[in-house]
Amino acid sequence: MNAPGSGLTWESLRATIDGADAEAAQQAVLEGTEAERSALAKPLTAYATELSRRVDPDSAVRSWQEAHRLLPPLAVAAVGCLPSAAAAAAVLSRRRWYEAWSALPADRVVAVARVRQVPWLADLADRLAAKIRVTTRVEDWAPVAGLVVAGGGAPPTADGFVRLWVASLHEANWWSRTRQDPPMAPVLERMRSGPFLHAYLHRLSEVEGLGLVLAGGRPDVIEALVVLAAAGEVDRRVLLDGCVLRLRLGDRPGALRGFSRLLNGLDPTTDELAERVLDLADLVADAPSPVASLAQRHLRTLQAAGQLELDALLGTAAAVLDRTEKGVVREHLGLLARAVQTEPARAAEVLRAVAAAFGHAPYDVRARALAIVEKHAGALGALDRAELADAAVHLDPDLRPGLDLTPTTPPVCTELTLTRWGTRVDDPDHQTVVVDAALGAGEGTPTWHATYAAALARRDGRWEIAELLPAAPRDGDD
Repeated sequence: MNAPGSGLTWESLRATIDGADAEAAQQAVLEGTEAERSALAKPLTAYATELSRRVDPDSAVRSWQEAHRLLPPLAVAAVGCLPSAAAAAAVLSRRRWYEAWSALPADRVVAVARVRQVPWLADLADRLAAKIRVTTRVEDWAPVAGLVVAGGGAPPTADGFVRLWVASLHEANWWSRTRQDPPMAPVLERMRSGPFLHAYLHRLSEVEGLGLVLAGGRPDVIEALVVLAAAGEVDRRVLLDGCVLRLRLGDRPGALRGFSRLLNGLDPTTDELAERVLDLADLVADAPSPVASLAQRHLRTLQAAGQLELDALLGTAAAVLDRTEKGVVREHLGLLARAVQTEPARAAEVLRAVAAAFGHAPYDVRARALAIVEKHAGALGALDRAELADAAVHLDPDLRPGLDLTPTTPPVCTELTLTRWGTRVDDPDHQTVVVDAALGAGEGTPTWHATYAAALARRDGRWEIAELLPAAPRDGDD
């Protein structure tokens, strides 16, 4: 087919493709008129399809090499002659060419598109980017990334594209190791160039497995992110929230280590930790052991600064103390023990949480929990001590004899009913009732038994026990 005008013909354009001459293809396309280029769209599309089916049955390597040889002029011709991004993408996305994208001449493609003044370069970049997968090689991704930048559109946010951007940052590392420049310089330079860093900052924690890629080089992207955050070039809050999010979502151990390193590298302040205290408490409860230990260290920092919310600590205590990792459990018992000292008004709540460890498997954990309870139980009321004594039935026999939870003085009580001892205190027609209070070290083996009179008081619209007063023992009482 001959095209009118400048002499641009299908035969001449095809010769540049067959000769694997991208420069000649670019020159031929640009010297033709728009009408001449448009006239070649149909034969070009048909020939591209034909070429894509030419596979050497005897050598996959030769087929791969041939695709890399032919793709550069074919890509130039496609962008130079086809009428739309959809048409060009349909040609370039065929499997044979997709696997050879490392040979895609992004600079020539962009030059041709700008001379033609096509409005669809960004659209073409998006369509090609949509073909990127997590298994795509970095060298096949890079030319498409170049088209994305040249097209000026929003960077694609698909997992595969984000992952390969991060992986591409490591490609500079060999360069830094062979020169005297600062090792971080090439990575930082690549991160700062182009539109990707700020567009992908929040996506770093959302792509599963990306922690492995972040930590995949020396120096790695994690170190670079810390440097950029310290310089105020990236949003520190986004990174902190992202670390916590990925640690909570979970991932493979190596991927989680990447985000643990990033969180440590950012060195969050106590105010930043306090904003995320509920997340940290949840991590201690259900994250893998290394992550739980990291979260506990941050909780300890908050506690030392007086900024640890006790409700956050108590809310997950039962789940934490039920874990099988002895180190995590012992550390949490330490946090609870310090909480008794810092918030004595809520000692009963804390010690009830500690008592959950009485049924924990390791003997030394049970002994540690008992030691905490015994140290602080003296200031509790009778009912709280009774509840702790009931929990002590899970303890080993050699631990229970040392347990002394009997009240020393009649305590003030704010319970409306004492159903545990058989007598309900809920009759507003009586000023006093008699209740039994039996506290024992083990079920059926009370160590202390007495009868109290309970004085009732009206409080907030309901009757409560205001005080337990010693009363005369009943017949048969020990």
